[in-house]
Amino acid sequence: QSIVRRGDRPQVTVLQAGRLTLNLGARAVSYNGVPVELGGTEFRVLEYLVRNAGIALSRIQILEKIWADDFDGSSNIVDVYVSQLRRKLKKAGGERVIDTVWGVGYRLLR
Repeated sequence: QSIVRRGDRPQVTVLQAGRLTLNLGARAVSYNGVPVELGGTEFRVLEYLVRNAGIALSRIQILEKIWADDFDGSSNIVDVYVSQLRRKLKKAGGERVIDTVWGVGYRLLR
């Protein structure tokens, strides 16, 4: 019976953190109503940050969540994607959306 009840729960299709909105079904992002075009990996990184808004996530946590075990490169790839996200969000009016937590990693501001 508990398995049947779980199937009745509505799926979350829109995530919101402050002025940032992610529509998971449409894979669409907007900041204060302005659409933001993201690639697939950028979207996954941003979704992970939004789901953990306000929490400082290490580069390793992000790397393991997004790239899993099949990635042999450096954790610098996380820095590259965060930089791209910041640039694209800034174009939509988001001056300070992703914060650097020195010695830890990154945090999405609420």
